[in-house]
Amino acid sequence: MKLQQSRLGLIPLVEVHGEVDHSSGRSLHEVTHRALGEGLRLLLDLEHCPYMDSGGVAVLLSLLARVRPQGWLGIVSANSDLRRIFTMVGLTGDGCFRCFQSRQQASDAV
Repeated sequence: MKLQQSRLGLIPLVEVHGEVDHSSGRSLHEVTHRALGEGLRLLLDLEHCPYMDSGGVAVLLSLLARVRPQGWLGIVSANSDLRRIFTMVGLTGDGCFRCFQSRQQASDAV
């Protein structure tokens, strides 16, 4: 797994390239929490992430716990399999992820 950090406007953005599993989850945790810093908003671009297991979902849950209730976690370009997982575990409802189909949609919304 490869992670790239940038910004979309003023919001930190982390791109995930490759699969997120228990072995790579620690790196994702460290990079995303560092990118978040003292802020309360983060975008995670999953366009190039074909797979995520429960270890990756646990990282997302820890991020969500850190930013709520004042902030938010945005998921960008997740494939249909990842969206299905997020829906099954209840992460796409009110107070959970903000989901965007593209970076442009995320940029327009924030």
